[in-house]
Amino acid sequence: LLEILRRTSENPAWIVTVEYGGRVLVWDENGRQLTELAVTAENSPVAVVDSFAGRSFIHGGNSARAFDLQGKALFEVPLGEFTLSTAAGVRFSASERPHLAFVGSNDRDTNRYRLLIVDSMRRVVYDEVFDSYPRVLVARQADGSDTLFVSDARGLRQLRRR
Repeated sequence: LLEILRRTSENPAWIVTVEYGGRVLVWDENGRQLTELAVTAENSPVAVVDSFAGRSFIHGGNSARAFDLQGKALFEVPLGEFTLSTAAGVRFSASERPHLAFVGSNDRDTNRYRLLIVDSMRRVVYDEVFDSYPRVLVARQADGSDTLFVSDARGLRQLRRR
């Protein structure tokens, strides 16, 4: 199981599984298969997010590359010397398109990790390098906005938009 995404006004709920090095399968909340995409071990998605380009499969490497349900490329965000390990969509306001938070890691002997957040125009709005892996946690609020938390060696903290 890679991800379960709730129903939105634009999309049915998605249940996404990955058979490593083989295929990605997506079902709706009624168990109806929406798609099957062939993938390789090197090109499997690391996350599925509701992004500013719509619901997207996020593939890793030294950039975050997004694809739609049919496998069409949507956008790419370079990560420099970091390799993408996870991604999350974050709605700082219920009325805005989501921002995207990416976590990347460097060589394991260097203990360097990067949290990069981009807005709907793919502009960097937050960029921090950590010496321990930062876990990104998104909590949906009653009004449809999200609260973004980061958990690392220093503890749990909330990131707010300025």
